[in-house]
Amino acid sequence: MIKVMLADSKCFKIGDNEYEFNDQDPIFSLDRPANRQDHTAEKGQCVACRTTFKTLKSLNYCEFCGGPVCKICLVKQRPMPEHDKSGSILKTDSSGEIITSSSGNQSGPRHHICKVCDRKFYVRELVKASQSTIQDQAAEIEALRRQVEAL
Repeated sequence: MIKVMLADSKCFKIGDNEYEFNDQDPIFSLDRPANRQDHTAEKGQCVACRTTFKTLKSLNYCEFCGGPVCKICLVKQRPMPEHDKSGSILKTDSSGEIITSSSGNQSGPRHHICKVCDRKFYVRELVKASQSTIQDQAAEIEALRRQVEAL
């Protein structure tokens, strides 16, 4: 049941469009802006809201997924995941987690991000927090089970 709940938490909607979170998504390990995708591959549509572009002049690109995005869906800027404030690449530990700078920051040059990629970063943090809580609670349950068996 817990696995089903975690799987369900990895799906999210933006408007009427449903997206799935994948913790192996390349956006989480970028050290430079992604290559722009050919807008014809997406039928001239925004990757977030699926609005069809009226002209090529209205095309913007998410620097995380490289997809074409309308101005409304290019919501903000954030640093690349593997850069600290000096712009140097941060090291990762054996599990692939980014080792943050001593101040805990992951700053550096900021890049345009679409609604979909931005939401994936939020979902990633929520899933990590949920998994940690579940693991803690499972350990407590196991300890209580052993106590009951010892009675």
